[in-house]
Amino acid sequence: MAPPAANRHNRDGMSVNIKDAKSDEIRIRNYQEQLERQNQSELRELRAVQDEEVRRLQESKEAELAGMRAAYDVRISKEAENLEAKLNEIRRTDADRIEKETAAGENEYKRMKEKYDQQLASLRARSEEEVNAVRDQTEHNMKLLDRQAKSTQRRLEGESI
Repeated sequence: MAPPAANRHNRDGMSVNIKDAKSDEIRIRNYQEQLERQNQSELRELRAVQDEEVRRLQESKEAELAGMRAAYDVRISKEAENLEAKLNEIRRTDADRIEKETAAGENEYKRMKEKYDQQLASLRARSEEEVNAVRDQTEHNMKLLDRQAKSTQRRLEGESI
């Protein structure tokens, strides 16, 4: 019968189980180091992939942002053109309206001037007629007074003789 494994010794005098344990420990340590290297390598690869994805996302977002800016600039430009067209239309409309109102004001001025000129001419004519009537009346009164004066003078001359 063979001795138990714990009591077996090899030539160096070490027990087989201890040697196996040390060997297992070295294998485990090597495996652990290998796993750590593998994990480090995978981690580096994952970081590289992640960095590449982040870079692509950034480029994509920058391109999208540039596109949005360009679209926004185009939209602003179109809106500015529309506003400028509206402003020009308003200016043209206002100029037409001012021209029409100016013409209407000038026509009203001419009409009122003609009306006042007619009234003034009518007043002048009436005043002239009144002056002529007063002159005629005055001449008539002067002639009457002159006749009365002559008649009185003749009467006085006739009484004084």
